[in-house]
Amino acid sequence: MNQDPIVEEIHDIREQLLQECGGDLAQLMARLKAEEAQDKARLIKIMKKEPGSIYS
Repeated sequence: MNQDPIVEEIHDIREQLLQECGGDLAQLMARLKAEEAQDKARLIKIMKKEPGSIYS
């Protein structure tokens, strides 16, 4: 299987962030949620599909 350098970079960044949080996944998630709350303009809103919609 080919390795994707972009995916590898994402994994490396995730590992670095986890190490910065002392290996505590709950602390990492709290940090990420706090960062999301500070910059909501960068978030994507996922719309629910309406029954019968052309996008269903």
